[in-house]
Amino acid sequence: APLPPNPLFLGGRRQARLSPRTPRVVDATEPRGDRRDRRVVRTWFRLTCATVCALVGLWGTAPAHAQAPPPVLVPPVDAALARAWLAPGSEFGAGHRGVDFDAVAGTPVRAAAAGTVRFSGSVGGFRAVTIAHSGGLETTYTRLADVGVSTGAAVTSGRWIGTTSEAHDGRRGLHLGVKLDGAYVDPELY
Repeated sequence: APLPPNPLFLGGRRQARLSPRTPRVVDATEPRGDRRDRRVVRTWFRLTCATVCALVGLWGTAPAHAQAPPPVLVPPVDAALARAWLAPGSEFGAGHRGVDFDAVAGTPVRAAAAGTVRFSGSVGGFRAVTIAHSGGLETTYTRLADVGVSTGAAVTSGRWIGTTSEAHDGRRGLHLGVKLDGAYVDPELY
């Protein structure tokens, strides 16, 4: 922005100001109130532009998935819930970070929503599949007997990804865990 004009230099000529009461030389065709109105409008315009730029900057830092809501999940197996979500008391506290379905061993397991397979393999001696979905949602299917997808594969909602084995403690079924932006959430809410 250009510097404001020096009141002592007007039109290349120097004008001395003898006291604060000495009037400035101004354009006689412009009434004094119009000059004030222009300054108010100019100040308002600058503040509005700065606010808009700040908001656009904040929008640019939002996560990429913030635009898309999490998908609605379909049940991965046709079976009743055997064990519900139990929120832990702390980050590493006791709880049940998912739900267990009461499915017979060998029941086909389908993807709960479209996404990309982030992991397909063994965890602690049990087969598992993790799928990343839109909206920051991630589903994990654990204790599978067989896995039918590989890491990096794109899956559609309902695609068969494996078969059930046991959920927990020797009980038959499937364990489904859901994370939203890296934190475990109740799968029944989605």
